[in-house]
Amino acid sequence: MTADYDVFVIGAGQAGPPLARALVRAGRRVALAERKHLGGSCVNFGCTPAKAAFASARVAHVARRAGEYGIRIASVGVDFRAVLERAKGIVANSVAHLERQFQDPGGATLMREHARLAGRDRDHFVLAVGDKRVTATQIVLDTGNRNRVPSIEGADDVPFIDADHWLEHDTLPHHLLIVGAGYVGLGMRDLWGTCLRLG
Repeated sequence: MTADYDVFVIGAGQAGPPLARALVRAGRRVALAERKHLGGSCVNFGCTPAKAAFASARVAHVARRAGEYGIRIASVGVDFRAVLERAKGIVANSVAHLERQFQDPGGATLMREHARLAGRDRDHFVLAVGDKRVTATQIVLDTGNRNRVPSIEGADDVPFIDADHWLEHDTLPHHLLIVGAGYVGLGMRDLWGTCLRLG
């Protein structure tokens, strides 16, 4: 009995799409399932939009120092909403580029569904992908991470920004406390520290 796919990749973070393309080039039948964020956290709300905001901050910083270079700029104003809209546009272009990579009829199959392991059928893995049953000889897990809001007394009474939704907060806060010092927390410190200097 032949499986539906040689390799099934669950998750389309940074590693999933390039791996799927490489496996197709090697002659394998490949499918990739992603239920939410094609490109993962980095493309959708991590590195890609954060670097776009950093770039805007850099331009504002250089413009404010223009006088040191003999350039006269009366004033430098920052439209924070426009900074975020630019970042969202870069995200949308990146995701659209990834979508196009899966449109090649001879390429990997993209399934925009939740996928989970559902057992074995002889030598094959069985997956539940949405309401479909799919079999594969090999499975690759590229499921990434999820944001978890800690249980802190009083936190429900305070509007907070989390790593998944910072692009939706288009007003600069007057002050900010960052909870957590993992790589995401440190990234948010750098990001919001830079954004606060934009104002």
